[in-house]
Amino acid sequence: MWVDCTDLPWVVCGSAILEKTPRARNFECLSKWLISLTYLLTKRYMDDVFIMMAQNDAWDHAKFLDDFKKEVYWNPLRLECGGEGTFLETKFDIGKDKCNFRLKNTNEGRSTNPAVWRYQHFDSYGEYMQKRSTLASTLTKVDVMASNDTQLFYSASEKLKEFKELDYPVGIRKYMCHSMAFKTENKTWFAVGKAQC
Repeated sequence: MWVDCTDLPWVVCGSAILEKTPRARNFECLSKWLISLTYLLTKRYMDDVFIMMAQNDAWDHAKFLDDFKKEVYWNPLRLECGGEGTFLETKFDIGKDKCNFRLKNTNEGRSTNPAVWRYQHFDSYGEYMQKRSTLASTLTKVDVMASNDTQLFYSASEKLKEFKELDYPVGIRKYMCHSMAFKTENKTWFAVGKAQC
């Protein structure tokens, strides 16, 4: 994944997205990761690479990218774009003065026709506590991966639509949202719970 940062005064290090804590909001915790970008910034996790590079006259950015594609991944391996605005399990949007990110969700906007089935139907065989724990751990991951309250509300609402389609009762979904509000001390979870129907 590569991002054009020509006009950005700063960039966010890829690890900041992965190391954010649940209570960190509004990028206050990311301040230590802000750097000025002269040429490029890279972050690697296993076989995934995140590259932010300036496209300016100070260096030959086109040659760098071409060499990177040819020399870092030798045959039969090849560099593939992971999708615009995604890295690992993170969906992000970089603007001139901010970076928003949240949990990547392949089913975003497709709750009635999901691209990927991840969770079991509520009426399927399995313990009640297992289903509740699955919902709790999913919402915890949503909370940890959200950069701010707006991203949290959107991401949690989309994720809960998947559980609604799997017939998880509204009472359980609301209860888990309220539980997350107390656990994280973030009132946004109350709004997410209130929106459940």
